[in-house]
Amino acid sequence: MSGTARPLTVLPEPKLQAVILHSFWELDPSSADDKLTQCKDYFEYYHLQVRRLNMSVSSKDTIGSVTAAMTHEDVIAIVDALHHGCHRQKSDLRSVLKTRFPDRADGAINDAIDLALRLWLMLNVLDDRRNIYLDQNPAIQWGEEDTLQSFIGGQFPQSNSLQTHVLDHDFIAVNIVRFGGIEIKWSHSLHDHLSIEQKNGRRLLRIYPFKQWLIFHLRWIKLSAQKNPGFTYVGALSILSSFH
Repeated sequence: MSGTARPLTVLPEPKLQAVILHSFWELDPSSADDKLTQCKDYFEYYHLQVRRLNMSVSSKDTIGSVTAAMTHEDVIAIVDALHHGCHRQKSDLRSVLKTRFPDRADGAINDAIDLALRLWLMLNVLDDRRNIYLDQNPAIQWGEEDTLQSFIGGQFPQSNSLQTHVLDHDFIAVNIVRFGGIEIKWSHSLHDHLSIEQKNGRRLLRIYPFKQWLIFHLRWIKLSAQKNPGFTYVGALSILSSFH
């Protein structure tokens, strides 16, 4: 760890938050500070993910025994590798990251990749063997032979129907609860948005609440597609567009 690297277990200060926003979504550094107030909820989520990962570590160990990512700079580097290697299989990307984490086992690098995906894409990517989530949100796994592109697209299958549906203006969360007998459960995982679950005789509707993050990410996807023809997170772009 270099002398300037900031430990992952410490909440990033505003200057580092601006760096993260620029690194994740290419927000203009000169305007990133103005976005921080809009991103307060996001960085609470960011820190919560790290805290939960830390909670999964035994009292005799450290977070470094769980994940190769020890600093915020590590996470930024992993996100950069994922972004530029979105057409590579997970196993290939792990080999690329070995250059940054030469002494770490594959499992620790996998956990670091999963953490980076949770922080960057806000998808609950989590290995079955590491149950760090306390809110019981469903987890998804990225297979070794899948590319990041195909993995994300698989979470948001697109309809082949050309028919469009316009919802009535009364179709809002308050009325869903009042008249539909459905309970609302907030979910931090984008792939879980609008999923319905039957539990103990109750119907739970999961809703993803971070609209500002969606706006940032939709802008970033469009910008990346302009810079790199052929680049598109197809399914994610579809669902993000529906929020915008």
